Amino acid sequence: ENASGVCLRGIVKSAARQGTVLDNISKETAVGGLPGDGDIAPSGPTPDEVGLRVRLLESRDRDSIGRILKQHHATTVFRNQPFSDWKLDRHFQQALSRQPHTVSLVAAWNGEVIGGAMARADSYILSDGPLFSTVEVIAVDLERPPLRRAKVFLALVAGLKQWASSM
Repeated sequence: ENASGVCLRGIVKSAARQGTVLDNISKETAVGGLPGDGDIAPSGPTPDEVGLRVRLLESRDRDSIGRILKQHHATTVFRNQPFSDWKLDRHFQQALSRQPHTVSLVAAWNGEVIGGAMARADSYILSDGPLFSTVEVIAVDLERPPLRRAKVFLALVAGLKQWASSM
């Protein structure tokens, strides 16, 4: 937990504790335990969900991430083009397949998804040099207060940086 109160579990450390290799995640999440561990109980978030948490994207995140990405799309230079649900579904399925050298993260506040990020790592197109990371998108729920949006954005950036350093 840092000075701003953001609790971000280390992707690399958590993955190592679970015996998970980030390029071969299968059904485990690198942050926050197994996929079923994050289900919200009717009484509210579990102790592991209190505060801000960053974890890998899961199938249950489709609706929340879709809503956030629609907000994001409406603010881009492409806002005059219709949002494509089938393209979102295709990207979502790709993200769930846990392709090597790619990551899709979500940020959840008290168990509710309020941000997401996607990145990939590859070498320069014309060389066999070292890997570098390309961030495809970082999107945060625009209905949240500005300070919360900033914390979520920074937590997602921190998660991407940790992932990139593990490549």
